[in-house]
Amino acid sequence: QCDWSSDVCSSDLLRVLAERLVPDQRDAVVLTVFEGLTAAEAADRLEVSVETIHVRKSRGLSNLRRLINEKGNGPEGRDGTP
Repeated sequence: QCDWSSDVCSSDLLRVLAERLVPDQRDAVVLTVFEGLTAAEAADRLEVSVETIHVRKSRGLSNLRRLINEKGNGPEGRDGTP
């Protein structure tokens, strides 16, 4: 489910960087991306709406992309283009 290069996705970098997200975003990303739950399953587990999961996941993934690029491991960090 990761959109980045396989070397980044296969490393522990994403999990390390996910720890830097705010708790609500981290929970949504971990449950839906790393653990593979559906948005509905994550919503049930966290006792929030499905829409809330979508918003938190979207913001969390956006922040993860920013963190990856700051580390020089994302697409922008490798060749300087967005």
